[in-house]
Amino acid sequence: MSEDFDKPKWDVALEALINEEFEKRERPLTIKDLQGMALLHAIRFDDILDTLMIMCIEGDWRYQNAQGEVQAIKQEDYDELFKSGRTTDEGVAGYNGRWLK
Repeated sequence: MSEDFDKPKWDVALEALINEEFEKRERPLTIKDLQGMALLHAIRFDDILDTLMIMCIEGDWRYQNAQGEVQAIKQEDYDELFKSGRTTDEGVAGYNGRWLK
């Protein structure tokens, strides 16, 4: 049995928090919502966005751009956003749409 078999692809605690926030708000989540969650729960914003981006790549969540069109999130998008290990204001500014399950 492989060690990777039991290892989740993303942070399942953050997944639960993101899902809870989505259900509570009853609408797609924005960057501002994610930043608010980070402050409220004393969690790094980057960690929340990291989990959400991976869930999009895997097809569990979707991203809609500012025009409301579903935009696929690919590994290359993730790599570009986290190229320095952390997000930047410029990188995050490109995600002015919203995330939904």
